[in-house]
Amino acid sequence: MKILVTGLSMAYLSGQPLYCYELCRELKKQGHEVTMMSELHIPMGQRADRDGHKLVENLRAEGIECIEWNRDKAKGYDLILMSEPQSRILFDSCGDTTVFNIVHSEYDCECPIEYHKQIKAYICIRPSIAAHIITQHNISPDLVKVIYNGVDRLRFDTKICIKSENKKAYKIVAPCTLDKLREKFLNYLIDSASPERHVVLVGMDCGASLHSSPYVEIKPDTFDIQLEMADADEIAGILLGRVNLEAWSMGIRSTIFDPETLEHYTVEPPEDFDKKHNIKNVVEQILNQYSNL
Repeated sequence: MKILVTGLSMAYLSGQPLYCYELCRELKKQGHEVTMMSELHIPMGQRADRDGHKLVENLRAEGIECIEWNRDKAKGYDLILMSEPQSRILFDSCGDTTVFNIVHSEYDCECPIEYHKQIKAYICIRPSIAAHIITQHNISPDLVKVIYNGVDRLRFDTKICIKSENKKAYKIVAPCTLDKLREKFLNYLIDSASPERHVVLVGMDCGASLHSSPYVEIKPDTFDIQLEMADADEIAGILLGRVNLEAWSMGIRSTIFDPETLEHYTVEPPEDFDKKHNIKNVVEQILNQYSNL
């Protein structure tokens, strides 16, 4: 099939770009012709991920076309997988192509696209998002499908983990954007650091006002986050995000925080983790939705 994937940006190492990155790569592996349409460069004056450019560079190296937003280039596809509300600009030009809207969070910035006759499914990456768009955005339950976040099980593998017998402190790694949304969560981790409990924050500085501690290290974003996670005792993230899933894939303890209440819990991966979260299986589930229309 000829498939167009759209998303607000492919210049940052955050949830939506990384989802689209893995989605495009796996669609290509499964034999489809794939194009990624997005903002490929960081707008003038905005903060830049150090490694964000690697998403587009890697996709192009694998033979996946990456293009900037362009209504005229939305024609001729069998399926469009739309992320982010901006994708709605393509409806006037993409003919009668089948559209799936992928919804990445409950936050307003990632709200579902208003219903359009070409949207045949709203794919939500966790059940709480599905419930949210039904109750808060009046999306018909008949159109809503939960298909979980996908993880590259070859890249995030237990084989790369390093367990040192001489480690002097318990190590918590929190890979995430250092922004206002996560500020309370990040400061909670910082304030909990001690000689026995070291914290490493890895991500782009997006304006969070962070406390300081001699037992906390703040590192810039990195594409190769699996290497930062390799010797961690625990990975911390919010709302069952991508980093928690990557931790499970690597066999690392994963703690999930509510960014507002700071309620948190540590759970083991479900027995059907690979079935739900292996990017290979996620892509197959999405394409099955298309086949069953």
